Amino acid sequence: MSAIPIIVGYTLREALRRKVFTVVLLLTAGFLFLYWLANHYLFRDLSHIGAPNGIDARGFAGATMFGLAMFATLFLGVVLAVFLTLGAVRGDAERGLLQPLVVRPLRRPALLLGRFIGAASVCALYVGALYVAGVVITAAAGD
Repeated sequence: MSAIPIIVGYTLREALRRKVFTVVLLLTAGFLFLYWLANHYLFRDLSHIGAPNGIDARGFAGATMFGLAMFATLFLGVVLAVFLTLGAVRGDAERGLLQPLVVRPLRRPALLLGRFIGAASVCALYVGALYVAGVVITAAAGD
């Protein structure tokens, strides 16, 4: 089981090196800008929007916008997870990255578990950071 942390570290380094991570970061920057813009205009013009009796319009608008942000956050997290793990083991074999592992006996479950833990930790950190960004943007725009 001592090989799993090595594979996790390898997976983390590979995830940061891949082009898909850069693409997801660009999509994230675009989403955060558009989300900030939508919040800015929504909360600026909220006094012109009528709300049913007994409902706090500002709280309702903030909860709705944050719910939409969570949908986009989870969508981007899934996109990152799918493209980080797409053809991971087969791609490693084709690129010749598994040759160093051949000289050291490594069981397939250990390799797969290490790859899974590494990809899951990258995605969890990404989704957590995007969640915090959504909270900060909604709180700043919604007062």
